[in-house]
Amino acid sequence: MKLKQYADGRIIDEERQVGYVLLMKTGTGYGDYCTIVGGLRAFHVILTGTGAITATVTIGVSNDPSNINNFITLKTFTLSGNDRVVDGVVSDVPWPYVIGQVSAITGTGASVDLSVAV
Repeated sequence: MKLKQYADGRIIDEERQVGYVLLMKTGTGYGDYCTIVGGLRAFHVILTGTGAITATVTIGVSNDPSNINNFITLKTFTLSGNDRVVDGVVSDVPWPYVIGQVSAITGTGASVDLSVAV
């Protein structure tokens, strides 16, 4: 991986053209919003930890990122399993701003990555 963070909050793996909305998020809360250019988007969420782990992760989208309340829910994932849980969704609606939120997370060493490829 060759990660680069831009001034607008985007974190891009320049080798694979994948942007990270949440990267190794270990607690609840929002990540920084990022700008996504392009139409079709593949979102991929990965929860890792040791033993039993759970998390609730939401993808928010907006045309106006000036206030967190302007984001609407695109998809909510309820993840539960042991050591590693993976899910994803594809969206063809080109919202320009994307944000990730972890509203619950439990388990030893639990962390969430939320990425998007265009």
